[in-house]
Amino acid sequence: MKTLFVFLSVLLCSMALFSEKVADLHELNKPHAIECDGEKFYIVDEATVHMYSMKDFKYIGSFGKRGDGPMELVPDSEIPIQIFLLRDSVFLSSRLKAVTFTKTGKPVSETVFHDYYTSIVPFKKNYVVVQLSDYTQNADIYNVILTPDFKIKRKLIAFERPLIGKKNKPGISLPLFTFLSAANEKLYIYNQYHEKEFFIFNTEGKVIKRIKVPLPKIKVTESIKDDILEYLKMSRVYKKYGLKEETLKETVFFREYLPSVKVFKIKDGIIYIMTNEKKGKTFKFVLMDLKGKILKSLFLPVNFYDLFQIGIHTTYCFDKNTYYYLVDNADAETWELHRETFTMDDMKR
Repeated sequence: MKTLFVFLSVLLCSMALFSEKVADLHELNKPHAIECDGEKFYIVDEATVHMYSMKDFKYIGSFGKRGDGPMELVPDSEIPIQIFLLRDSVFLSSRLKAVTFTKTGKPVSETVFHDYYTSIVPFKKNYVVVQLSDYTQNADIYNVILTPDFKIKRKLIAFERPLIGKKNKPGISLPLFTFLSAANEKLYIYNQYHEKEFFIFNTEGKVIKRIKVPLPKIKVTESIKDDILEYLKMSRVYKKYGLKEETLKETVFFREYLPSVKVFKIKDGIIYIMTNEKKGKTFKFVLMDLKGKILKSLFLPVNFYDLFQIGIHTTYCFDKNTYYYLVDNADAETWELHRETFTMDDMKR
């Protein structure tokens, strides 16, 4: 009887979370974002978007080009091209320009701007942007702005981010950012420093609701510090400062905690939250409804994790009870698409 119980337990666990490789994606070079709409995958590779069928995972075609010409984009050294799927179009943005294509890849429109934004999200007939607009001696100020054309601007909310480090000594610290997402004609704003809730705005730019985020912050341990330092050794930040390996540790300033929310997205009435809680090569995800009720939590692999991520780009996406993610197969020198399926029940993993 005991043997039967163990067998059933293992079987149920395997049914709750099933992982498999589903395709080789030979067209990809350096992908940094994937989104899906139930019919297609849209994978951003520098300034090009590759499309694949969600039915059979076959390559459909590509659109978008790197350059300074019409409908072309230039990736920034810190913020890669951002993608946002709308009902009937694909919105892409760089540091200097936003462009819109149809979902078949035909050009629709472009807008050029000259200010620096860490996030841009289309919101009905407007755009919502996050801009480092001001700073004091002890803090950065991030403004969330509503704009129809990137010229006329209306501030919705501002967040202060205290600086850390030693007085009169330059250094590197893990930044804290403000993230945006839009769904059902509502704007959701989350700030990693003021991290206790989501702010929800209507299309007129008024706060209509706040949702509590009942997730713990992550204590920065020596193991986490080692992971961050190891990442910095391979990053452009490390090369930019020209630091020697033995002095790197003295130059990085650590906050006491990592924020509870790493990044979030909203789709089909669910808030998909990636947390900073790590287990091996997996990170904890929390799925919430739009009222703030936690529906499920589970650990999932994240194979392209950027500690200095500024935008909302991710190398994973959700579609109903399936998690899709990109894997760099270095031995085969190709990118792969993997998926994990799970059941939407009240079990917390």
